Amino acid sequence: MENFGGLGIHTILSIQRMFPRHFKNFVFCSVGLVDSAQFKGVGEIDALREKVRRDLEQFVCMAEQMGVYAEYRLALGTDLIEELEGMCLDLIKEFRRPVVFAGQLVFQRENLFTRTLHHETAFAIQRRLQFQGIQVIILPIRVWERRRTA
Repeated sequence: MENFGGLGIHTILSIQRMFPRHFKNFVFCSVGLVDSAQFKGVGEIDALREKVRRDLEQFVCMAEQMGVYAEYRLALGTDLIEELEGMCLDLIKEFRRPVVFAGQLVFQRENLFTRTLHHETAFAIQRRLQFQGIQVIILPIRVWERRRTA
């Protein structure tokens, strides 16, 4: 999951809408991306870890309010896909028959900016995990074009 916001919330709600009462346990995974140009010290790394932890705790709280068990895993790293893959592979050691869900923003009108900004993270992790035998479901999260008022 990215920060506590629209994509993650819509993904959770989509899971519940598409598979009502089927999934009763959620494990939220998030990676704090360490950018060497941006982070200059241990304090900034600690602040990143704390932000990711707070966001994940909000997802856990939301899931618990929906009546499902939830916990989280977090990692910090420089390679998002590699870290997510490692977390998911560790989870299959703990849980039987895991299903990984990822949200993918789908824009009503796509352009170069939206294609570049909202890269193919979900599809990259899907390819890696499915090769390992893990079921991955990508849920489209629609983004409507805002109508301009005159």
